[in-house]
Amino acid sequence: ISDGTVEDGSRNKKLKRTTAGWHLKVEFANGETEWVTLKDVKGSNPLELADYAQSHGLLEEPAFAWWAPFALKKRERNIAKAVPKYWRTTHKFGIEVPKTVERAYEIDKE
Repeated sequence: ISDGTVEDGSRNKKLKRTTAGWHLKVEFANGETEWVTLKDVKGSNPLELADYAQSHGLLEEPAFAWWAPFALKKRERNIAKAVPKYWRTTHKFGIEVPKTVERAYEIDKE
């Protein structure tokens, strides 16, 4: 358990799903700082927290290892899906959607 794993019924080791014991110092928009539990930060800002964990080398910690890498991969998948759709969309409501500033100026002149 100290290494962040737990055995299931068939003696396989799985990552322990816990955030216990972690508090993060958070600075709010109004400038106030407060210590907040990892569970609360993960619930409200999971992608920002996963980015923070990655940039500070915390992904190997048991509290982050079971969810942060998957959140980062999911974000990358969502971005990869959104970019082709942007380039595929040429018209909205019967009006051409420009992809460049130059094309927008051309449409305005027409």
